[in-house]
Order: sequence, then C-alpha cells, then structure tokens
Amino acid sequence: MKYTTIAVDADLAVYRIGHACQEVFDDPECAWLYHYGNKEAAAVAIQANHADLLRRYGKDATIVYCLSDEDNFRKDVLDSYKGNRSDRTRRPLLFQWIRNYLVENYAVECWPNLEADDVVGILITRDSKTLGVSIDKDFLTVPGPVANPMKDWQVIHPTEEEADRTLLVQTLTADATDTYMGCPGVGPVGAEQVLGVGTWDKAVAAFEKKGVTAEEALANGRFARISWHGEYTFAMNASKLRRTK
Repeated sequence: MKYTTIAVDADLAVYRIGHACQEVFDDPECAWLYHYGNKEAAAVAIQANHADLLRRYGKDATIVYCLSDEDNFRKDVLDSYKGNRSDRTRRPLLFQWIRNYLVENYAVECWPNLEADDVVGILITRDSKTLGVSIDKDFLTVPGPVANPMKDWQVIHPTEEEADRTLLVQTLTADATDTYMGCPGVGPVGAEQVLGVGTWDKAVAAFEKKGVTAEEALANGRFARISWHGEYTFAMNASKLRRTK
C-alpha cells in the first residue's frame, strides 16, 4: 500500500525531543543548577525526523503532525485523567516552543477537545491511504493502519471486529498510566474469560458484578477508545463512544 498522507501522533515527539534537548548547567560559582532548553538542537531533531519520514514514505507524501488540544473531553469525565504521569512525562521547558515550531513550519492538525491520538484515529479511518505513526498501544482499538517507530516501523491494521474486541478488553483491564480504574480485580486473562464471544453487555455485567455502575463502565470505555471517523463533530466539539456489537 502506498500511503499519500502520514498522520503523526506528534505529542510523543514534543516530549521526547523536548526532554532530549533540555540540559542542566551547574554554575560552580553559586549553589544553583540552571535548566535550559536548546532550541537549535530541538529544531535540528524535528527536521531530521521529518526527513526520515519522507525517506520512508516518499517525498510526495503529505506529513501531518497531530497535536493535542489544551482541553480534553476525557478530563470532563475524570479530573485526574493522566494525572499519574512520571517526572519524565512532565512538560519539558521547550514544550510550547516545539509545538509552535511545528505549527509554523509544517502541516499541523489540532482539533478542539481532542487528544492527538484521536485526531490520528479519525484521519486513518476516514481515508484508507492515510497511515498513522504512533507507539500508543491503544491504536489496537482503531481499524486503521498505524506504524510503530519503536517496533521497527511495523504496521498494524486491526479489523473492526478486532478493534472492538480490544476495546472491550482494555475497558475491563484499564490503564494505570492514564489513571482510570477498569473493572476491579480483572486482568487481561480474566477479561478474556469474562467476555467469551465478547459483547458490550458482558463487559457492563462484569462491572456491575463488582459494584460498578454501567455509567462508570462507559466512562472507562471512553478513556480506552481512540476516536474513529464519524464520531466527532466540530459543531459539538465532542467525541462519542460508539457502542460495540
């Protein structure tokens, strides 16, 4: 498959390049350690990454960098969403500078109330010639092609049925990194046993058996699910979880 558009989950690049270009200066004349961001090094890294994408997918490919909006519909569901991140994932000093650099020099998509991975998910399910680039395992819940640069650029392309199944499992097992709870006491093996053939109703029943409401189960699904084409409107600025079969 020759892809005409490459949709990059650029949040990762912002953080990785930002931290890589963040340095500490130890002034021997005083007791202070100074942190600073090297803008020149960050620009060079961004340009090198862009050139690598063109080398991989052809100079005629359109590369779109997807960034998260400051607002996030998932935080409306749970205030502590992604509040459990480590120091390494805290914003680097160059966070806003790198975002601005991408906006000023490349094609960027940043949609109201959505995270970068949602934008990628919508783009790759809207057009079969669009390839996503991300290391996020949650793309297993999206029926579209995604290349993982941390796994030798291996492309995954789940079917709709596979994506729905993964969503059900991840809704039950949760993601401690993103601080949503899942179904108490249910791990990956238990989730497969609970689901059997696999329906949303079975997932909800598992939550209710543990004293968790159907509304809370739906909230977990909204955290686990990356948006697909047709699930977001600019007028509503909201993403809706499609009911799995």
